[in-house]
Amino acid sequence: MQQRIAVVQQNLTAQSQSNDISDWRYQTGLGTALDVEQAKFALEQSLAQLPTLRSLLAQAMNRLAAQIARVGVASAAQYPNFSLLGSIGLEALSAGNLFTTAARGTTLGANLAQPIFNAGRIRQTIAVQNALQE
Repeated sequence: MQQRIAVVQQNLTAQSQSNDISDWRYQTGLGTALDVEQAKFALEQSLAQLPTLRSLLAQAMNRLAAQIARVGVASAAQYPNFSLLGSIGLEALSAGNLFTTAARGTTLGANLAQPIFNAGRIRQTIAVQNALQE
């Protein structure tokens, strides 16, 4: 895609020069108005292609970035998953006892998960995501 943009930019340079030459030839009487109009038309067509190609390039780059992220997610599945949980609260039967020490409650917890016995599923998922990236 970047090569196509480079080719269009080279064409723009050449067509701009061609447009200048056609205009010069017309002004000196060596060329026709048709030559000038054809050179302008070719230049305008190339100018119209450039934003479309840049948009396509941006879309391709976004798809590649998303695929790289999916590879990262698949690779992360190989490692343990660790999470911490916690909550703090107040509990009382009457409003007067709400802020006493007996009304406080806390909960803490932890979770550790390690993928085992997956028959190579994670490695296969990583391989698939890498292949899709290419």
